[in-house]
Amino acid sequence: MSTNAPTSSLSPTAFATWVILLLALPTVTIFYLNLSADPFQLVFKDDPDELAFLSRNGQDRYQNPGVVINYQPSSIVVGHSLAANFQPSRLEKTLGWQRVYNLSMQGSTIYEHRRVVDYALERAPVERVFWLFFPPNLGLPPKVNATDMVFPEYLYDWQRLNDLRFFATLPTNLAPFVAQKAEARRFLEERALVSGRVEQARDYATNWQLTRSNRFNAPNAVAEDVMGDLAKKPREFMELLRAGPEHLTPKDFASSMVSPTSSFHPNVESNLRGIVAANPQVQFLFVPMPPLSLLHWQTMRATDIESYLEQLSYVRSFVEIMSPYGNVEIYGFGLSPLAEDLRLYRDYGHYHMAVNEAMLDAMASGGARLHIDNIDQHLSSFDRRVLNYRLRSYQPVDIENSERLVKGELSLVDGREIVSAIERRSAARH
Repeated sequence: MSTNAPTSSLSPTAFATWVILLLALPTVTIFYLNLSADPFQLVFKDDPDELAFLSRNGQDRYQNPGVVINYQPSSIVVGHSLAANFQPSRLEKTLGWQRVYNLSMQGSTIYEHRRVVDYALERAPVERVFWLFFPPNLGLPPKVNATDMVFPEYLYDWQRLNDLRFFATLPTNLAPFVAQKAEARRFLEERALVSGRVEQARDYATNWQLTRSNRFNAPNAVAEDVMGDLAKKPREFMELLRAGPEHLTPKDFASSMVSPTSSFHPNVESNLRGIVAANPQVQFLFVPMPPLSLLHWQTMRATDIESYLEQLSYVRSFVEIMSPYGNVEIYGFGLSPLAEDLRLYRDYGHYHMAVNEAMLDAMASGGARLHIDNIDQHLSSFDRRVLNYRLRSYQPVDIENSERLVKGELSLVDGREIVSAIERRSAARH
Protein backbone atom coordinates (compact mmCIF):
# COMPACT_ATOMS: atom_id res chain seq x y z
CA MET A 1 0.00 0.00 0.00
CA SER A 2 1.37 3.43 -0.88
CA THR A 3 0.35 6.86 0.34
CA ASN A 4 0.88 10.01 -1.73
CA ALA A 5 1.90 12.98 0.47
CA PRO A 6 0.17 16.26 -0.37
CA THR A 7 2.33 18.51 -2.46
CA SER A 8 2.17 22.18 -3.41
CA SER A 9 3.99 24.01 -6.12
CA LEU A 10 4.43 27.65 -7.14
CA SER A 11 3.62 28.79 -10.58
CA PRO A 12 6.56 30.19 -12.54
CA THR A 13 5.11 33.70 -12.18
CA ALA A 14 4.73 33.40 -8.38
CA PHE A 15 8.19 31.89 -8.06
CA ALA A 16 9.73 34.76 -10.05
CA THR A 17 7.85 37.27 -7.91
CA TRP A 18 9.27 35.76 -4.71
CA VAL A 19 12.78 35.74 -6.13
CA ILE A 20 12.52 39.40 -7.09
CA LEU A 21 11.19 40.30 -3.63
CA LEU A 22 13.97 38.40 -1.88
CA LEU A 23 16.62 40.00 -4.07
CA ALA A 24 15.13 43.46 -3.56
CA LEU A 25 14.75 43.10 0.20
CA PRO A 26 18.35 44.17 1.06
CA THR A 27 18.07 47.23 -1.20
CA VAL A 28 14.68 48.17 0.25
CA THR A 29 16.02 47.72 3.79
CA ILE A 30 19.07 49.89 3.05
CA PHE A 31 16.84 52.52 1.45
CA TYR A 32 14.51 52.60 4.45
CA LEU A 33 17.31 52.79 7.01
CA ASN A 34 19.14 55.49 5.10
CA LEU A 35 15.99 57.52 4.55
CA SER A 36 15.16 57.27 8.24
CA ALA A 37 18.62 58.54 9.16
CA ASP A 38 18.84 61.27 6.46
CA PRO A 39 21.91 62.94 8.04
CA PHE A 40 22.08 65.59 5.31
CA GLN A 41 18.41 66.58 5.63
CA LEU A 42 17.75 65.93 1.96
CA VAL A 43 14.15 64.99 2.79
CA PHE A 44 13.48 65.55 6.48
CA LYS A 45 14.34 68.69 8.43
CA ASP A 46 16.15 68.25 11.76
CA ASP A 47 14.35 68.80 15.01
CA PRO A 48 15.48 72.26 16.23
CA ASP A 49 17.03 70.74 19.36
CA GLU A 50 18.97 68.21 17.25
CA LEU A 51 20.11 70.55 14.48
CA ALA A 52 23.63 70.02 13.12
CA PHE A 53 25.30 70.18 9.71
CA LEU A 54 28.05 68.12 8.09
CA SER A 55 30.81 69.47 5.86
CA ARG A 56 33.99 67.40 6.17
CA ASN A 57 35.76 65.76 3.24
CA GLY A 58 33.19 66.59 0.61
CA GLN A 59 30.11 66.15 2.80
CA ASP A 60 29.24 69.79 2.16
CA ARG A 61 28.28 68.88 -1.41
CA TYR A 62 25.54 66.60 -0.05
CA GLN A 63 24.56 68.95 2.78
CA ASN A 64 23.89 72.12 0.78
CA PRO A 65 20.72 71.01 -1.06
CA GLY A 66 19.12 70.11 2.29
CA VAL A 67 20.04 73.50 3.72
CA VAL A 68 18.48 75.32 0.77
CA ILE A 69 15.29 73.25 0.73
CA ASN A 70 14.65 73.15 4.47
CA TYR A 71 15.93 76.54 5.69
CA GLN A 72 15.11 78.81 2.75
CA PRO A 73 18.00 81.29 3.07
CA SER A 74 17.64 84.81 1.75
CA SER A 75 21.43 85.29 1.74
CA ILE A 76 24.14 82.72 1.00
CA VAL A 77 27.92 82.44 1.13
CA VAL A 78 29.57 80.36 -1.60
CA GLY A 79 33.21 79.59 -2.25
CA HIS A 80 35.92 77.21 -1.13
CA SER A 81 37.79 76.84 2.18
CA LEU A 82 38.81 80.52 2.23
CA ALA A 83 35.11 81.35 2.61
CA ALA A 84 34.25 78.56 5.05
CA ASN A 85 34.92 80.52 8.26
CA PHE A 86 32.51 83.36 7.52
CA GLN A 87 29.90 82.83 10.22
CA PRO A 88 26.35 83.64 9.05
CA SER A 89 25.40 85.45 12.26
CA ARG A 90 28.45 87.68 11.84
CA LEU A 91 27.38 88.63 8.30
CA GLU A 92 23.93 89.49 9.60
CA LYS A 93 25.38 91.65 12.34
CA THR A 94 28.03 93.38 10.23
CA LEU A 95 26.39 93.70 6.82
CA GLY A 96 22.76 93.75 7.91
CA TRP A 97 21.83 90.73 5.78
CA GLN A 98 18.99 88.37 6.69
CA ARG A 99 18.78 84.55 7.02
CA VAL A 100 22.36 83.87 5.99
CA TYR A 101 23.68 80.33 5.41
CA ASN A 102 27.22 79.39 4.44
CA LEU A 103 27.19 76.97 1.48
CA SER A 104 30.93 76.96 0.80
CA MET A 105 32.58 73.67 -0.21
CA GLN A 106 36.09 72.45 0.49
CA GLY A 107 38.36 72.56 -2.55
CA SER A 108 35.52 73.60 -4.85
CA THR A 109 35.68 75.23 -8.27
CA ILE A 110 33.74 78.19 -9.64
CA TYR A 111 31.64 75.77 -11.70
CA GLU A 112 30.59 73.98 -8.49
CA HIS A 113 29.88 77.33 -6.82
CA ARG A 114 27.64 78.28 -9.72
CA ARG A 115 25.72 75.01 -9.47
CA VAL A 116 25.01 75.78 -5.81
CA VAL A 117 23.94 79.35 -6.61
CA ASP A 118 21.69 78.18 -9.44
CA TYR A 119 20.04 75.67 -7.12
CA ALA A 120 19.59 78.20 -4.32
CA LEU A 121 18.10 80.82 -6.64
CA GLU A 122 15.65 78.26 -7.99
CA ARG A 123 14.63 76.76 -4.63
CA ALA A 124 14.79 79.61 -2.11
CA PRO A 125 14.06 83.37 -1.94
CA VAL A 126 17.74 84.34 -2.22
CA GLU A 127 18.35 88.08 -2.40
CA ARG A 128 22.11 88.27 -1.75
CA VAL A 129 25.09 86.13 -2.69
CA PHE A 130 28.53 86.48 -1.06
CA TRP A 131 30.90 84.76 -3.51
CA LEU A 132 34.59 84.28 -2.74
CA PHE A 133 37.30 82.57 -4.79
CA PHE A 134 40.95 83.28 -5.49
CA PRO A 135 42.58 84.24 -8.79
CA PRO A 136 43.67 80.77 -10.01
CA ASN A 137 40.03 79.63 -9.92
CA LEU A 138 39.25 82.11 -12.69
CA GLY A 139 41.61 80.33 -15.10
CA LEU A 140 39.97 76.92 -14.81
CA PRO A 141 37.75 75.43 -17.55
CA PRO A 142 34.08 76.39 -17.38
CA LYS A 143 32.97 72.90 -16.32
CA VAL A 144 35.41 71.25 -13.96
CA ASN A 145 34.98 69.65 -10.56
CA ALA A 146 37.42 69.26 -7.70
CA THR A 147 39.69 66.32 -8.46
CA ASP A 148 39.43 64.69 -5.03
CA MET A 149 35.77 65.39 -4.18
CA VAL A 150 32.65 63.89 -5.75
CA PHE A 151 30.08 66.46 -6.81
CA PRO A 152 26.61 64.83 -6.86
CA GLU A 153 25.15 66.51 -9.93
CA TYR A 154 21.79 64.76 -9.51
CA LEU A 155 21.18 66.59 -6.23
CA TYR A 156 21.48 69.96 -8.01
CA ASP A 157 19.19 69.40 -10.98
CA TRP A 158 15.57 70.54 -11.17
CA GLN A 159 14.10 67.19 -10.14
CA ARG A 160 13.46 66.36 -6.50
CA LEU A 161 12.40 62.76 -7.04
CA ASN A 162 15.79 61.58 -8.25
CA ASP A 163 17.36 62.85 -5.01
CA LEU A 164 16.12 59.57 -3.54
CA ARG A 165 18.91 57.86 -5.46
CA PHE A 166 21.18 58.97 -2.64
CA PHE A 167 19.46 56.59 -0.23
CA ALA A 168 19.58 53.57 -2.53
CA THR A 169 23.05 54.02 -3.99
CA LEU A 170 26.44 54.88 -2.57
CA PRO A 171 26.96 55.68 0.19
CA THR A 172 24.72 52.73 1.10
CA ASN A 173 25.70 52.85 4.75
CA LEU A 174 25.08 56.21 6.39
CA ALA A 175 26.01 55.04 9.88
CA PRO A 176 29.38 56.90 9.86
CA PHE A 177 27.62 60.13 8.94
CA VAL A 178 25.03 59.61 11.65
CA ALA A 179 27.87 59.17 14.15
CA GLN A 180 29.63 62.31 12.91
CA LYS A 181 26.40 64.25 13.21
CA ALA A 182 26.05 63.11 16.82
CA GLU A 183 29.62 64.30 17.36
CA ALA A 184 28.73 67.68 15.84
CA ARG A 185 25.78 67.98 18.23
CA ARG A 186 28.01 67.21 21.21
CA PHE A 187 30.46 69.86 20.01
CA LEU A 188 27.68 72.47 19.89
CA GLU A 189 26.55 71.50 23.38
CA GLU A 190 30.10 71.86 24.71
CA ARG A 191 30.51 75.25 23.00
CA ALA A 192 27.24 76.39 24.56
CA LEU A 193 28.46 75.41 28.02
CA VAL A 194 31.68 77.40 27.53
CA SER A 195 30.05 80.47 25.96
CA GLY A 196 26.98 80.46 28.18
CA ARG A 197 24.64 80.90 25.21
CA VAL A 198 22.89 78.74 22.66
CA GLU A 199 25.24 78.28 19.71
CA GLN A 200 23.79 78.43 16.21
CA ALA A 201 24.53 75.28 14.23
CA ARG A 202 24.74 77.26 10.98
CA ASP A 203 27.73 79.22 12.35
CA TYR A 204 29.69 75.97 12.55
CA ALA A 205 28.31 74.26 9.44
CA THR A 206 31.43 74.82 7.30
CA ASN A 207 33.82 76.27 9.89
CA TRP A 208 37.17 74.47 9.99
CA GLN A 209 39.00 76.64 12.51
CA LEU A 210 36.72 76.25 15.50
CA THR A 211 35.66 72.68 14.77
CA ARG A 212 39.06 71.13 14.02
CA SER A 213 42.65 71.40 15.11
CA ASN A 214 44.45 73.97 12.97
CA ARG A 215 47.95 75.38 13.07
CA PHE A 216 48.36 79.12 13.50
CA ASN A 217 51.06 81.25 15.13
CA ALA A 218 53.80 79.17 13.50
CA PRO A 219 55.34 81.69 11.07
CA ASN A 220 58.57 79.81 10.42
CA ALA A 221 56.68 76.66 9.47
CA VAL A 222 54.41 78.67 7.16
CA ALA A 223 57.42 80.36 5.52
CA GLU A 224 59.01 76.98 4.82
CA ASP A 225 55.70 75.72 3.44
CA VAL A 226 55.41 78.70 1.08
CA MET A 227 59.04 79.08 0.01
CA GLY A 228 60.27 75.50 0.08
CA ASP A 229 64.06 75.23 -0.06
CA LEU A 230 64.33 78.99 -0.66
CA ALA A 231 63.27 79.60 2.94
CA LYS A 232 66.85 78.68 3.91
CA LYS A 233 68.42 80.63 1.05
CA PRO A 234 67.40 84.27 1.56
CA ARG A 235 70.18 85.67 -0.62
CA GLU A 236 69.26 83.43 -3.55
CA PHE A 237 65.60 84.30 -3.07
CA MET A 238 66.33 88.05 -3.20
CA GLU A 239 68.38 87.59 -6.35
CA LEU A 240 65.44 85.86 -8.01
CA LEU A 241 63.10 88.63 -6.89
CA ARG A 242 65.39 91.38 -8.21
CA ALA A 243 65.80 89.55 -11.53
CA GLY A 244 62.10 89.99 -12.26
CA PRO A 245 60.48 93.07 -13.79
CA GLU A 246 60.56 96.39 -12.00
CA HIS A 247 57.52 97.76 -10.21
CA LEU A 248 54.46 97.53 -12.45
CA THR A 249 52.66 100.81 -13.03
CA PRO A 250 48.93 101.41 -13.48
CA LYS A 251 49.59 101.75 -17.22
CA ASP A 252 51.18 98.30 -17.25
CA PHE A 253 48.04 96.79 -15.81
CA ALA A 254 45.73 98.86 -18.02
CA SER A 255 47.40 97.36 -21.08
CA SER A 256 47.49 93.81 -19.73
CA MET A 257 45.15 91.29 -21.33
CA VAL A 258 44.15 87.72 -20.64
CA SER A 259 45.01 85.47 -23.58
CA PRO A 260 42.03 85.03 -25.94
CA THR A 261 42.51 81.26 -25.73
CA SER A 262 42.48 81.18 -21.93
CA SER A 263 39.77 79.21 -20.11
CA PHE A 264 39.17 82.43 -18.18
CA HIS A 265 36.75 83.74 -20.80
CA PRO A 266 34.30 80.80 -21.02
CA ASN A 267 34.60 80.27 -17.27
CA VAL A 268 33.59 83.84 -16.42
CA GLU A 269 30.89 83.91 -19.07
CA SER A 270 29.28 80.58 -18.17
CA ASN A 271 29.58 80.65 -14.41
CA LEU A 272 29.76 84.29 -13.33
CA ARG A 273 28.65 86.97 -15.78
CA GLY A 274 25.76 84.90 -17.08
CA ILE A 275 24.18 84.31 -13.68
CA VAL A 276 24.61 87.97 -12.70
CA ALA A 277 22.96 89.18 -15.91
CA ALA A 278 20.09 86.70 -15.56
CA ASN A 279 19.30 87.76 -11.98
CA PRO A 280 19.33 91.58 -11.80
CA GLN A 281 17.17 91.47 -8.66
CA VAL A 282 19.89 89.60 -6.73
CA GLN A 283 22.84 91.43 -5.17
CA PHE A 284 26.19 89.73 -5.81
CA LEU A 285 29.18 90.54 -3.62
CA PHE A 286 32.36 89.09 -5.15
CA VAL A 287 35.77 88.66 -3.53
CA PRO A 288 38.13 87.52 -6.32
CA MET A 289 41.23 88.51 -4.34
CA PRO A 290 41.10 87.43 -0.68
CA PRO A 291 44.09 88.25 1.55
CA LEU A 292 46.49 85.46 0.68
CA SER A 293 49.77 85.87 2.53
CA LEU A 294 52.04 88.50 1.02
CA LEU A 295 54.89 86.00 1.15
CA HIS A 296 52.92 83.70 -1.17
CA TRP A 297 52.64 86.44 -3.78
CA GLN A 298 56.28 87.48 -3.39
CA THR A 299 57.46 83.90 -3.80
CA MET A 300 55.35 83.55 -6.95
CA ARG A 301 56.75 86.80 -8.35
CA ALA A 302 60.29 85.59 -7.73
CA THR A 303 59.90 82.04 -9.03
CA ASP A 304 57.00 82.09 -11.53
CA ILE A 305 56.51 85.59 -12.87
CA GLU A 306 54.23 84.39 -15.67
CA SER A 307 51.70 82.92 -13.23
CA TYR A 308 51.95 86.04 -11.08
CA LEU A 309 51.13 88.36 -13.99
CA GLU A 310 48.45 86.02 -15.30
CA GLN A 311 46.61 85.84 -12.01
CA LEU A 312 46.63 89.60 -11.56
CA SER A 313 45.36 90.01 -15.10
CA TYR A 314 42.50 87.65 -14.22
CA VAL A 315 41.50 89.94 -11.38
CA ARG A 316 41.67 93.04 -13.56
CA SER A 317 39.65 91.50 -16.38
CA PHE A 318 37.05 90.16 -13.97
CA VAL A 319 36.58 93.63 -12.50
CA GLU A 320 36.32 95.13 -15.98
CA ILE A 321 33.67 92.60 -17.06
CA MET A 322 31.58 92.89 -13.91
CA SER A 323 31.80 96.62 -13.19
CA PRO A 324 28.91 97.62 -15.51
CA TYR A 325 26.38 95.57 -13.51
CA GLY A 326 24.48 97.53 -10.89
CA ASN A 327 23.80 94.41 -8.80
CA VAL A 328 27.51 93.65 -8.33
CA GLU A 329 30.02 94.78 -5.72
CA ILE A 330 33.64 93.59 -5.92
CA TYR A 331 36.17 93.60 -3.09
CA GLY A 332 39.90 92.91 -3.05
CA PHE A 333 42.22 92.49 -0.08
CA GLY A 334 45.63 92.46 -1.70
CA LEU A 335 46.53 95.64 0.20
CA SER A 336 45.42 94.36 3.59
CA PRO A 337 48.21 94.82 6.17
CA LEU A 338 47.01 91.57 7.76
CA ALA A 339 48.57 89.67 4.84
CA GLU A 340 52.04 90.52 6.19
CA ASP A 341 51.71 88.65 9.47
CA LEU A 342 52.28 84.91 9.08
CA ARG A 343 51.00 84.29 12.59
CA LEU A 344 47.53 84.70 11.07
CA TYR A 345 48.08 81.93 8.50
CA ARG A 346 48.25 78.16 8.65
CA ASP A 347 49.78 77.89 5.15
CA TYR A 348 50.19 80.06 2.04
CA GLY A 349 46.66 81.43 2.13
CA HIS A 350 44.33 79.92 4.75
CA TYR A 351 43.88 82.77 7.19
CA HIS A 352 42.67 83.00 10.75
CA MET A 353 38.97 83.55 11.42
CA ALA A 354 39.78 86.98 12.86
CA VAL A 355 40.80 87.93 9.31
CA ASN A 356 37.37 86.84 8.02
CA GLU A 357 35.80 89.19 10.55
CA ALA A 358 38.12 92.04 9.58
CA MET A 359 37.16 91.57 5.93
CA LEU A 360 33.48 91.96 6.79
CA ASP A 361 34.23 95.09 8.82
CA ALA A 362 36.10 96.57 5.85
CA MET A 363 33.21 95.82 3.51
CA ALA A 364 30.70 97.36 5.89
CA SER A 365 32.73 100.58 5.99
CA GLY A 366 33.09 100.73 2.22
CA GLY A 367 36.76 99.78 2.17
CA ALA A 368 38.55 97.42 -0.23
CA ARG A 369 36.03 98.11 -3.01
CA LEU A 370 37.27 97.43 -6.53
CA HIS A 371 35.88 98.91 -9.75
CA ILE A 372 37.14 99.77 -13.19
CA ASP A 373 38.29 103.25 -12.13
CA ASN A 374 40.65 102.07 -9.38
CA ILE A 375 41.70 98.53 -10.31
CA ASP A 376 44.89 99.50 -12.17
CA GLN A 377 46.13 101.69 -9.32
CA HIS A 378 45.12 99.01 -6.81
CA LEU A 379 47.15 96.31 -8.58
CA SER A 380 50.11 98.64 -9.03
CA SER A 381 50.11 99.47 -5.31
CA PHE A 382 49.81 95.78 -4.56
CA ASP A 383 52.79 94.96 -6.77
CA ARG A 384 54.87 97.57 -4.93
CA ARG A 385 53.98 95.94 -1.59
CA VAL A 386 54.93 92.53 -2.96
CA LEU A 387 58.32 93.83 -4.07
CA ASN A 388 59.04 95.70 -0.83
CA TYR A 389 58.01 92.98 1.63
CA ARG A 390 60.96 91.57 3.58
CA LEU A 391 60.23 88.49 5.63
CA ARG A 392 63.56 88.49 7.45
CA SER A 393 63.28 92.07 8.62
CA TYR A 394 59.57 91.93 9.37
CA GLN A 395 58.67 92.25 13.04
CA PRO A 396 55.20 91.12 14.13
CA VAL A 397 53.13 93.65 16.00
CA ASP A 398 53.32 93.03 19.74
CA ILE A 399 50.18 92.52 21.76
CA GLU A 400 49.78 92.73 25.50
CA ASN A 401 51.23 89.68 27.27
CA SER A 402 52.34 88.24 23.94
CA GLU A 403 54.58 85.78 25.79
CA ARG A 404 51.45 83.80 26.63
CA LEU A 405 50.97 82.81 22.99
CA VAL A 406 51.82 79.21 22.21
CA LYS A 407 53.49 78.24 18.95
CA GLY A 408 51.01 76.49 16.69
CA GLU A 409 47.97 77.86 18.51
CA LEU A 410 46.01 81.08 18.22
CA SER A 411 42.59 81.47 19.79
CA LEU A 412 39.92 83.64 18.24
CA VAL A 413 40.37 86.21 21.03
CA ASP A 414 44.14 86.39 20.47
CA GLY A 415 43.69 86.50 16.71
CA ARG A 416 41.33 89.44 17.08
CA GLU A 417 43.86 91.21 19.28
CA ILE A 418 46.62 90.75 16.70
CA VAL A 419 44.32 92.01 13.94
CA SER A 420 43.40 95.09 15.98
CA ALA A 421 47.07 95.85 16.73
CA ILE A 422 48.01 95.57 13.04
CA GLU A 423 45.14 97.81 11.98
CA ARG A 424 46.05 100.42 14.58
CA ARG A 425 49.67 100.46 13.40
CA SER A 426 48.58 100.69 9.76
CA ALA A 427 46.24 103.60 10.54
CA ALA A 428 49.03 105.40 12.38
CA ARG A 429 51.37 105.04 9.41
CA HIS A 430 48.82 106.59 7.08
